[in-house]
Amino acid sequence: MKKITYAIALVVVSAILWACTKDVDNNTEGRRLDMATLKVDYTDLINKAAFGGWNMPNTNNARVALGRALFYDNKLSLNNTVSCGSCHKQQFGFADNVAFSDGFKGVNAERNSQPINNITSFSGSLFWDGRADSLGQLVTMPISNHIEMGFEKIENLPAKLQVTDYYPQLFEEAYGTPDVSVQRIGTALRDFIFILTSRNTRFEELSGPAFANSGINIWSVPPTGLTGFERIGFDIFVGKGQCANCHSGNSLEGWDAANTGLELNYTDKGAGAIKPGMPEGSFRIPQLRNIAITAPYMHDGRFKTLEEVIDFYNDGVKPHKELDYRLRDGFGGGIFGPFEGDLLVGPNGQPIITDENGNPIATPPRRLNLTPLEKKSLKAFLETLTDYSFITEQRYSNPFRAN
Repeated sequence: MKKITYAIALVVVSAILWACTKDVDNNTEGRRLDMATLKVDYTDLINKAAFGGWNMPNTNNARVALGRALFYDNKLSLNNTVSCGSCHKQQFGFADNVAFSDGFKGVNAERNSQPINNITSFSGSLFWDGRADSLGQLVTMPISNHIEMGFEKIENLPAKLQVTDYYPQLFEEAYGTPDVSVQRIGTALRDFIFILTSRNTRFEELSGPAFANSGINIWSVPPTGLTGFERIGFDIFVGKGQCANCHSGNSLEGWDAANTGLELNYTDKGAGAIKPGMPEGSFRIPQLRNIAITAPYMHDGRFKTLEEVIDFYNDGVKPHKELDYRLRDGFGGGIFGPFEGDLLVGPNGQPIITDENGNPIATPPRRLNLTPLEKKSLKAFLETLTDYSFITEQRYSNPFRAN
């Protein structure tokens, strides 16, 4: 009976989300800021974000409210056409449902918009190319991007916000004076994004509080209560599929960038273009929370479905010369090894596989050889990582209303 009820609930929620994609509009031009919607109690969300000693900034309701208004306000773009919320939509786990979001002049962004949840003070290597080392660095970069929001001189933004009829009041409540500054804008945005915490998935509900309330790795949790397909999928995730080699920790993400063999010759070099020693075509390993609703996938949004992603890692990884060692033959047998050889750190900091004489082994891409049933099961497990309360939480929503 529980399985039937859950299936019905999924159908209903999916229908609501489909409707939302047509009706939800994050544009704020010609709208008013609804103070009653904005000025609510965020205390439990602040405390939730601060769990486990994750070094939550010293924030308060007023500063989070200000950050929420800034996040959804089109005035943060040069011509008042887009906001942070235009590319990071709540109904899609704060990702976007298109491969490339529209910038402030209608020109497509250069990469797919990643979901922004569970970003902690320990999160580093942010953006696809890892150019931001902290959330504090991340928040203002899109504002000054010449394609995304257009303020090439972000120092011009405070004067624009200062003359609105609502920001002086909000800044005074948050900081004690009505003065708007780049530093204050960044701090408020950081605090709002910091409370975008997704930790209420079906997997965690079934696995118990041990996983939901700690930062332990997923494979150390007995997945009690998963259905047949879901349990098979979990076993594949941590075993045959070796997904957990890269996607680990509480948010199932990597702490680095990797070349995953999408191309033999990359036009977009990723971290390899800006970080000395990084392989070309290396991109941040994203988190997997809400992965079922954050399509399309990869830095360029090339894969439209989870099935396409699974097929790629099953037998589509290309033999790029700098392919990450975790996707090569010789690295397998479960979590972090064993190896058919020894590990040696190469000049770019990436471990490479060597033979008994210390010579690098140019091993080909690993093939998973998953059966259709195993692919279906892996997808079923990934779908248990969806947090429906996160994408319906009203205190995360757009506080601007139609006049």
